[in-house]
Amino acid sequence: MNRRVLNAEDFNFVPIKVAVRVTGVSRERILAMANHGIIESGFLDDNEDMVSLPSICKAVAEGYECAVTRSLDHSQVYEVDGTEYVTPPGAAILLGVSTAHVDSLVKSGRLPDTLIGARRFIRYEVVAEYQAQVRVQKSNTRAREKLLADVSKTQHRLAELLRKAGLDDTHDEPTIST
Repeated sequence: MNRRVLNAEDFNFVPIKVAVRVTGVSRERILAMANHGIIESGFLDDNEDMVSLPSICKAVAEGYECAVTRSLDHSQVYEVDGTEYVTPPGAAILLGVSTAHVDSLVKSGRLPDTLIGARRFIRYEVVAEYQAQVRVQKSNTRAREKLLADVSKTQHRLAELLRKAGLDDTHDEPTIST
C-alpha cells in the first residue's frame, strides 16, 4: 500500500477537530474566524461543524487569526444588516492598543467609524484589515533594517580588505545613511 502524507491543500471542508490537527490552529481560534465570516464554514446533516482548510490557511497568512483571538467581550460586537461592528473599546482589545490610540486612528481617518444612533462603531473587518496592514509594515521595517545592517557589515568588511591590501590610503570608508 502506497501512502502519502496529506496536507491542507488536499482537503476542502473537514470537521473542526481535523482542521485543528492539520493546521495546528486551536479550536477556539477556528470557531472565532468562522463566526466572523473570515473562513468558510458549514455543517453536515448531523450538525457537525465543517470548515474549509484552504480558507483557514489563507486567513492565518493574512493575519486574521490574531485579530479574532484576543479576549473580546461579545457585548462589544454588534450586527447591523448582516455587518459586524465593534465599539472603539472592542477595537482596542482586538488591536492590543489603548482606546485613546483607537480614537486617534479614527480621528486621523486610518480607522473609519460609523455612527449608529448616538454611538460610534467600527466595522469588524476594517479592524482586522488594519491589523494585517500594521503587521506587513512591521515586517517590511524589519526587512529594511536587516538589509541596512547587512550593507553596513559588507562595507566594513570591504574596508578591512582594502586596508589589508594596502589600498586604504586613497579610499575613505563609505558610510551608510539610515
